[in-house]
Amino acid sequence: MDKAQAPPKQSFIEQQLGAAITPAAEREKLSRSFDAFCEELDAQGEAAPEPVKAPPGPVAVEAVPVEQAVRQIALQPAPRPADPDPLDAQARQFEIWASVTRHPDFKRERIATQRAYEECVREMSRHYDVPEEEVKAKFTDPLLKDFTPDQLSPEWFQEQVNAMKAPEVVKRKVEQKWAEMMLQQERQNKTARELVDRYDADQQQRANQNWQAAIMAEARTQLDEEKEFAALKNIRDRGNTGDATASAQFNDLEQNVFRPYMVKLMTEHPNTPPGQATRKALRHIKEYLQGKGRKQTASPASQPSHSTPSSSPPSHKPLGKNSRASLDEAFARWVPPAKEDSYWDSATNSYKRRER
Repeated sequence: MDKAQAPPKQSFIEQQLGAAITPAAEREKLSRSFDAFCEELDAQGEAAPEPVKAPPGPVAVEAVPVEQAVRQIALQPAPRPADPDPLDAQARQFEIWASVTRHPDFKRERIATQRAYEECVREMSRHYDVPEEEVKAKFTDPLLKDFTPDQLSPEWFQEQVNAMKAPEVVKRKVEQKWAEMMLQQERQNKTARELVDRYDADQQQRANQNWQAAIMAEARTQLDEEKEFAALKNIRDRGNTGDATASAQFNDLEQNVFRPYMVKLMTEHPNTPPGQATRKALRHIKEYLQGKGRKQTASPASQPSHSTPSSSPPSHKPLGKNSRASLDEAFARWVPPAKEDSYWDSATNSYKRRER
């Protein structure tokens, strides 16, 4: 009955340890080993603590984000700082202030302020009941060398006036000069603020002027040295010699063809070098002149008729039927496209480098 109720696992072991399979000497040894193994498993099971379920309180809420949050952030690239580099900001301030101090408007206001300031200080220094050397060492020289008017407070000035050994009329005169000097100091500060606000716009305007000067220099050089633009150079030279028609034509080409093309080119390709941009613009004028010349010379009789395709005159003379002769004639008509720094010499049938 006990054997029938035993679990299958024990019945199987007992069958394996039976006398039919295992000898008696080995059966006892294996039985002891198996019992020891089972006891070891039981001991491990009793020592192992049962898994503690997380309470449903705030502890479980705090444990959820800690599992992966730090690892996910660590795997992401560090974002760039939103604030600019302090050293860059400081360098920009030095650059702006250096530009302000060199500006003629600021220099004019600063000289006027300094002149009025020195006049007030020297006037005050004459009315103290102190030896002249002491006044110069402790009052006049420090104020003129180490201070500016906007660093001195009204309270300090009033104390100095009260310490003067002078009639009230003289004190009121000094106070009036000081007030006028402070107004001049405010005008200087206002000029400085305006120059700081205009710094970026002035820099952009100066850059545009420098760019325009570089473009004009490149245009003059290329017109004088490159045969490709001989037609435009001829118009310019005739205008410079007093030809009003040629001068008007050249100005029209510069304002209405050259400049719009240059603006479009530099807007689409802002990193184009000045020389390359100028050459592209001059070639655009050359193509414009060639197209305009064809339109002017074309007469109504030479325009193609749209009545029938057969009435349109051919643009070139048809090639001959002889294959060798027609091939030679086709090569004679073909002109290779111009390259950036070279031109096609029809005499030698080869490219030649432009002279600089």
